[in-house]
Amino acid sequence: VIVNETFFRATCLQSRIVPKENLKRGFIRSVALVILLVFCLGLNAASLISVQNMKCEYLDEPMGLDEPNPRFSWTLAATDTDVYDLRQSEYRILVAKTRKQLDKNKGDMWSSGWIKSDESQQIEYQGKPLDSDRTYYWKIQVKDQIKKKSGWSNVSNWSTGLFNSSDWSAKWIGTNEVYDTNQPDCTIFDPWFRKTVSFKEKPVRLIIYVASVGYHELYVNGEKIGDGVLAPCVSDHTSRARYIAYNIADKIKPGENTIGIWLGTSWSIFRPYGTEDKP
Repeated sequence: VIVNETFFRATCLQSRIVPKENLKRGFIRSVALVILLVFCLGLNAASLISVQNMKCEYLDEPMGLDEPNPRFSWTLAATDTDVYDLRQSEYRILVAKTRKQLDKNKGDMWSSGWIKSDESQQIEYQGKPLDSDRTYYWKIQVKDQIKKKSGWSNVSNWSTGLFNSSDWSAKWIGTNEVYDTNQPDCTIFDPWFRKTVSFKEKPVRLIIYVASVGYHELYVNGEKIGDGVLAPCVSDHTSRARYIAYNIADKIKPGENTIGIWLGTSWSIFRPYGTEDKP
């Protein structure tokens, strides 16, 4: 504005024929132009908030979820810490079958559209029905309190478990030892099971599902998988058996590989948990 005003004053002094009214009108037009320019720049300004801490069912990129409508959560961070009273006014979620689709901003499983809400916890998936044993990718975009769009969040993912009993083709394995209730202590050994499998090449994705009435630990080529202790969680095994999904692809090498499972007797020694299909 100062440059424009100086320019008009210099022009007036040089020619000495520009009326004062014309100078005033030119100055007003210059101010209006600057205001319009600032307004346009404001429309393109970045959002004051961004998305972080993305969770699915309260977990970071969980595996083996058998929840058909998982819940998403996230938190917000200020892009300018000198600005106060920041909040989310809208959000939208994209879910895709592949990372490639999501990178194109296409949600072939769910595209929520802009939803006017400040909620960011327990947002339920409302897209197409999910398939068993599949990885899905998701990301979020939000608007701040003055409707400025944030950039897209980082891409996160989760994998589904086995939704139907028909998805299982496994059988129960164990020992033929039976707990003698007359003994003061359990004398059943904790068994090891091993199987050698061959691969022509390293797999990209390889999920193994382990259901156990007692405790278990999974090993691939002598290395324990995961950091779980006393897995799976305590449950009433007369009604259901908990299972855990493990992605062991990065532990497999071309050629022969040994997969081992250590079983702890745990709850399995109690008679109510013994059924005809469990040897």
